[in-house]
Amino acid sequence: MALFGQQKDSGGIDEVVSMINKGMTSDQIVQELVSKGMTPQQAMALVNQAEVTVGSSSEQQPQQASPQFAPQSGPPPTSMPPPPGGNVMINPQTEQIEEVAEAIISEKWKELVKDFNRLETSRSQIEGRLDKLEVAQEDLKNQFDKLHTALLGKIGEYDQSVVNLEAEIKAMEKIFQKILPAFTDDVAELSQIVGKLKQDKKENS
Repeated sequence: MALFGQQKDSGGIDEVVSMINKGMTSDQIVQELVSKGMTPQQAMALVNQAEVTVGSSSEQQPQQASPQFAPQSGPPPTSMPPPPGGNVMINPQTEQIEEVAEAIISEKWKELVKDFNRLETSRSQIEGRLDKLEVAQEDLKNQFDKLHTALLGKIGEYDQSVVNLEAEIKAMEKIFQKILPAFTDDVAELSQIVGKLKQDKKENS
């Protein structure tokens, strides 16, 4: 900014004059100055001053001037009110400022479009991952349903086995109820026989 810090800095005007002599257009010069930190208004004012300097030099030393840099005499043009009933006059300085603003807005718009495209790509990737998660969730649900069905089947089989075992136990209980009295009598009779045999053995001794 040291070179373009002030509009009346002779070094800044000399630099702009050098740009003009190189064939750069006023729009290109303004964009260059704006990129170095100047406002569009300051840049336009400096370009207009440089064009006046180029015009004065042309009068003192005639040379072929570029068509887009016709020398200007007097101060930079200012906005004029529209004539009554006539067309609105466009201020060249305002028009150039608008062009610079449009160029800046266009650049920002391109960056915004890039950011939007990146977001769209990220959204597509996230949607793809969500679809995979939904498929995995559905598979897990199906496996759980199969496991639940198998578990219910096993529980049903176990209940049926318990019922069958209970029926068998009751049947055996009935059998024992019928056999046990006779078995008890046989045991008692056998005990008596054994006791009698022991008694006979003692007597024989």
